[in-house]
Amino acid sequence: MAQPINTRLIIVKRLANFLLGLHDTPIIIVGSGGAYTVAKAFEYLHSYSQLSSIAKAVTPLELSCLALPIHKSGVILITANGNNSDIIN
Repeated sequence: MAQPINTRLIIVKRLANFLLGLHDTPIIIVGSGGAYTVAKAFEYLHSYSQLSSIAKAVTPLELSCLALPIHKSGVILITANGNNSDIIN
């Protein structure tokens, strides 16, 4: 069942506030399947924003193979319903 519009707006507002808090922090967006498409769209939109940080969309496998440490990055996990075990493991 779809969420009420008020609930969706609250979620979007929380996400926007979170992202504004990362204005000077690199962002890694992780997704697989259809969620990867959303991650790429986020990366694309972020590149046209006024934020000074960079964003990179990756799959869970790519995240596990990154040579750079991610502890100073913002990491966003995109999933449709949380049933993809590869994004959490």
